[in-house]
Amino acid sequence: DKAINTLEAGIKADPKDREAKMLLVQILETTGMRAAQDDEKKAEPYFLKAATTLRELLKAEKVTAPQLKFIAETVYYNEACVLAKTGKADAAMAALKEAFEAGVNNVGQVESDADLKSLRDRPNLAGRQVLCNHRLHQPCGAQTPHRLFQ
Repeated sequence: DKAINTLEAGIKADPKDREAKMLLVQILETTGMRAAQDDEKKAEPYFLKAATTLRELLKAEKVTAPQLKFIAETVYYNEACVLAKTGKADAAMAALKEAFEAGVNNVGQVESDADLKSLRDRPNLAGRQVLCNHRLHQPCGAQTPHRLFQ
């Protein structure tokens, strides 16, 4: 948490420091992953803060760093898992949509991830539809990518 606190203080002093913000997102995500190995509950605030920080960064300026795609996939997917486990299905679906838009395409993981169990009965989380619309970028039937997550 010392690194997180140091970066947050630096960002507070220089809110335009995008490298510090990117590093903060990465450290929050890594810290969350480590915490999840011992206690998933302890990981949740790190994952949620990583997603919030990433959104703030992307809202403030266009960032095109090559590693951003992978980071965004992971950050938004983990946020979706936390939100789904805490009963916030609509917010979890929004985060999962962002994860797919960032490049997540492992439908098997989405369909089997225990953290997303509460979302599986939702009609707009049909794995085959997600696969067709987001991985292949082709509509399946009458569904469109945006309708999947509405």
